[in-house]
Amino acid sequence: MSLSNWIRLGALAAVLGGVTFLAVEPFYLTSPESDLVTIITDVAIAFILVGMVGLHLFQKGNYGLIGHIGFYVFVAGALAEMVGSALVIMAGDAFEWVMIVGFMTVIVGAIFYGAAILRAKLLPLWCGVGFIVAPMLPLILDTYGALLQGLFWVALGYALWSRRSEPAERPSPASPTRQA
Repeated sequence: MSLSNWIRLGALAAVLGGVTFLAVEPFYLTSPESDLVTIITDVAIAFILVGMVGLHLFQKGNYGLIGHIGFYVFVAGALAEMVGSALVIMAGDAFEWVMIVGFMTVIVGAIFYGAAILRAKLLPLWCGVGFIVAPMLPLILDTYGALLQGLFWVALGYALWSRRSEPAERPSPASPTRQA
């Protein structure tokens, strides 16, 4: 599979992750503690992780160490959230702390990754700012925040899909800007 296909797959997955976040909200409103809500949320997170791979492949040559750190911290946090929710379903609330640590790790990774998006300048400005803000929206605005987070991932996936499939590397400072 080519790099551009992986990026497109990531874009599609980000959209599906956002749609899944939007779809879980009616279930959350009626039964917030149900296993179904937890499972659907984990599916959304899995889609988002694939979306993150597409974003990473699209930008990795342009956002430096901060982007790599943000990516890996975000992914580790999201995986911890998923493991924590599975443990809560199987063994009870004693493992809820794993989900909380994962969620907090996602926030830290998203802040770094959002800064890297702003630095790379391959996606619109709102993508970087949204990356920094979106993970905190459910904490601040509860259901409305979760809906906005889902909309963000749909829009981010679309923004990734609509870009050139393989970004050009930034030219080095020593390279000529125009040819004679």
